[in-house]
Amino acid sequence: MLTLNGQLVGSTGAVGSAAVKALAALTPPPQILAIARSAEKASAAFADLPTVTVAEGSATDSRSLRKALSGVSVAFLNAPPTEDRAELIIAAAAAAKAAGVARLVVMSVATTGYVRTCFGKQFLKAEAGVSSLGLPVTYIRCPLFLDNILGQAGSVASDGALYGPVKPDAPWRGVTTADVGIAVAAAATGDGHEGKTYKVMSPPTTWNDIAVAVGSAAGKDVSYVQVPYEAATEAMLGMGFPAWQADGVNELNHLIDSGDPVFGGDDDDFSVLTGHPPRTMETFVKENSGVFA
Repeated sequence: MLTLNGQLVGSTGAVGSAAVKALAALTPPPQILAIARSAEKASAAFADLPTVTVAEGSATDSRSLRKALSGVSVAFLNAPPTEDRAELIIAAAAAAKAAGVARLVVMSVATTGYVRTCFGKQFLKAEAGVSSLGLPVTYIRCPLFLDNILGQAGSVASDGALYGPVKPDAPWRGVTTADVGIAVAAAATGDGHEGKTYKVMSPPTTWNDIAVAVGSAAGKDVSYVQVPYEAATEAMLGMGFPAWQADGVNELNHLIDSGDPVFGGDDDDFSVLTGHPPRTMETFVKENSGVFA
C-alpha cells in the first residue's frame, strides 16, 4: 500500500497523514509505504505506526518514484496546492503504471469540470490525464476543508469573531481531512471501487452555525462577520497565499453564495464508501475545542 501526498509524494501533509493513520487503524492493518521528499520527517511523523515504512521520492524525479513504487499494489496520489499540480499528478500516475502498480486512488476536488474556476480546470486536466493511462482508478472529490475553521482561532481569541466573504446564512458542505483519510482507506482496501468517483462531504452548515459551535467551544459569544471579497483576498495574500490560489478560494466562496449545487445536494457518497456517516461540523469543532478554549 502506498500513500502519496504533500509535495505530491510527501506523506506528512494533512490529507496524507490522515490517510496513513486511517489505513493503519484498519483491522488487520495493511502494510503501508509512505513516500516523502524528506524520509526523516515522514519517519518521525509515523514512528508509532508499526505497519508504516518510509521511502524517499519525488514526482519530479520519475526514476526515483518508479523505484519507490516497485512492489506496490495500490497507490494514493495527491498533489500540493501548486499551479502545476495537474501535471504532477499525471506524472506520478505514469510512474506508478511503469512500476507495475495495479490500481490508483486519486485525490480530486468537488468542482472538477467547473472550467470557470481554476481548481476545476486543474483537476479536470488531472483526471483526464490519469484516466488516459488505462489503470483502474478511484477518484475522491473533496469540497472545502472544515479544518480551515481552526485557522481563525486567533481572531476568535482577540475579537470574538470569525471573518469571511460568504453570506452568513448560505448553506454549504465541507469535509474534514480526517474523513478524507477514512474515505481514501476505504477506497484503497475495499472491493468494487475501481472506475468510480466519490464526492465526500459533511452535512450542510452555515457560517452562522459555525460561529455558534465555535462560541460553545470557546466558552464565549462568537459572531460571524461578513467582509468584502476584496478584503478576503488581501487577507489571504497577507498569509502567504499566491494570488492564483487566493482567487481560486474566492471562486469557491462565490459558488457557495450563489447556491450552486456543487457544495449542496443530499448525496451521501461518504456513507456509501465507508458504511457510516461523515463528521458533522459540530462534532469536528467539539473534537478540536482546545484550539478555541
